[in-house]
Amino acid sequence: MKNATVVIFLLFLSLLAPATAQSLDELFDAVRAGRADVVEGAIRAGADLSATRAGGVTLLMEAAMRNQIEIARLLLAGGAKVNASSQSGLTALMAAAGNGHKDMAALLLDNGAAIKLRSEQGFSALEYAAGYGRAEMVALLIERGAEANGRNRQGWTALMSAASDGHAAVIRVLLDRGAEVDARDESGKTALMCAALNGHRDAVQVLLERNADPAIQDKSGQTAAALAKGMGYEEIARQIEEHVHQ
Repeated sequence: MKNATVVIFLLFLSLLAPATAQSLDELFDAVRAGRADVVEGAIRAGADLSATRAGGVTLLMEAAMRNQIEIARLLLAGGAKVNASSQSGLTALMAAAGNGHKDMAALLLDNGAAIKLRSEQGFSALEYAAGYGRAEMVALLIERGAEANGRNRQGWTALMSAASDGHAAVIRVLLDRGAEVDARDESGKTALMCAALNGHRDAVQVLLERNADPAIQDKSGQTAAALAKGMGYEEIARQIEEHVHQ
């Protein structure tokens, strides 16, 4: 009889597990769909706002990614931790920054989001915004306290992120707000080198116009023009060399 009771109890637990998972999945679906009524009802019913889906993504991160501002307000009012991070170290602010959701970022910052936190990859909210070409977000984050010249463990800056992905508008915003044009990472590379290496002509032009030094060499002795040539970007190499001789 005792063994039978244990078996029945285990069967009961096995039935409960999928129901709990399904409930959490439905809550994440409600966040994605903008169903504030469903989320509010779940909060009133005592939903665990620290619960996560695959990768450690929280409900607040999901709301930030989807720009569901009303739901984010509900979650924050209900006690969701604004600086909780996923398994890769991403926060809700980083998610909002990378997706260019300015009002969401402002809401998170107003509720205590830490602007200088970095993901496991070493990137801050500012670097995510810069890398994804979110010029207005970059301006907002710097206005709210992000460091234009902040660096990760490899010496990488937001300007390098913008240059590597060819975001000329972001480069202008960063330089206008004090970013060092010739800052170097641990390998000695500058933003100009990052732009040249990746074949971004417009980014190279903006950096040259803003007095980036094309004569700087990285730790392997390569200039931006030499790096461009090595990657097959002959036109960009000429663009840099012509600037040198002006």
